[in-house]
Amino acid sequence: MSVAPVRPKGGESARNGRGEAVNRGCGDSGLPSRRRLMRYVVLRHQPDRPPVVAVKRHRRRRQARLWLAALVSILLAAAASAQTTVDYDDDNDNLIDVRSLVQLNAMRYDVDGNGAPLPADATAYAAAFPNAATGMGCASTCGGYELRSDLDFDTNGDSTVDSSDAGSYANWVPITAYATRFDGNLHTISHLTINRAVTNVGLFGNLANAAVVTRLGLVDPNIVRSGTGNGNVGALVGNNNGQISVAYALGGTIANNNGYAGGLVGEHFAGSMKVCYATTAVSSTSTGTTRVGGLVGISWAPIGASYATGAVSATASGMSASARAGGLIGHAGAGTTVTNSYARGAVSA
Repeated sequence: MSVAPVRPKGGESARNGRGEAVNRGCGDSGLPSRRRLMRYVVLRHQPDRPPVVAVKRHRRRRQARLWLAALVSILLAAAASAQTTVDYDDDNDNLIDVRSLVQLNAMRYDVDGNGAPLPADATAYAAAFPNAATGMGCASTCGGYELRSDLDFDTNGDSTVDSSDAGSYANWVPITAYATRFDGNLHTISHLTINRAVTNVGLFGNLANAAVVTRLGLVDPNIVRSGTGNGNVGALVGNNNGQISVAYALGGTIANNNGYAGGLVGEHFAGSMKVCYATTAVSSTSTGTTRVGGLVGISWAPIGASYATGAVSATASGMSASARAGGLIGHAGAGTTVTNSYARGAVSA
């Protein structure tokens, strides 16, 4: 006699007449019913939506995340580029900023002052002005350089400029053919040290007609022009053809072996000088012709509102030797006019 399965109460398993547990809703195989299997698939993927809709939604979210990641990457790259680009004219006066000896030295690669050195000098120039903005950051075309801080060749402060000082400027190479503006902004360059047998010696070897140098001080220069031929030496420039104003040399020594020597300018060939002074001791020893002045060695152009107080000495030896010295100018040639100027240093020749 067969016994019907007992219907379970809530929370109980179904049992047959012999009290054995029976799988509810299962066939003889013991597998879940089709309805229960489909319900499990739907709940497993998305409780409230069919599986296909859930997959599409997942794909859209993934695409959105990829687009967002790409956008963030682009923005970060742009920000990094902006951070590494340097504006070397941050006061927008079309003058390239000089804040280090390395940058001062790099001016020789761009004597026109437009921020565009010759291809042969581009690498050295870029090393001094790395990551420069377009046009060096000038609002329009750059028109020269300006000193933005005091500079000192005695970088370790031991009162001696030699190989122990940072950089390779213990024996400065004069900047030649400079033909643009250099504004010192009333800053100073200290302990300029040179000992070279070249024709024109100074911070600048020579200034071209287009050069303008203003508001610059040279403190304690130590400059020697060696060699046997005639030449020009001054703290600021050996040979001047440009416009110099509000410039000075304070202390230090200037010496020439042959030729013209001045506290600030060796030969003032053309252009003008005004509101300048020198307190530097100047000397020259020559076997030929020498002219030594407290401010200018020899002049052919106007000088105004200037003075010199440094000691001046000129010595010449030989049959045809000639030595002249002056407190302000060693020799005033044709074209020289001197106004509102004076000298009061000791002079010997």
